[in-house]
Amino acid sequence: MHEQDKKFVERWEKQRVNGKWIYGLKYGAFFGFMAFLIVNLWYLKDRSFDEVFLNSMALSQLLSMILGGILGYSLLAWNLNQKTYEKIMDREKKDS
Repeated sequence: MHEQDKKFVERWEKQRVNGKWIYGLKYGAFFGFMAFLIVNLWYLKDRSFDEVFLNSMALSQLLSMILGGILGYSLLAWNLNQKTYEKIMDREKKDS
């Protein structure tokens, strides 16, 4: 097994112990928050910080992006990581 594959397998085995939803809360929420920041930083060139980040529309957008990160990004990432893990393990079984 390649060194990069070993690192991935070790990391993924630790992460998947907690399950899909904990993974989603951790990584999906972070992804959604970062997307919120990046999207709204663009608006700071024309508006004040308060107008961009401190209003009810921003809160609604933040919650939507976090939810989207949890239900979208993290579940997609989980499935892709799981498939990668299975391919590595299948290849390892065939090689041994």
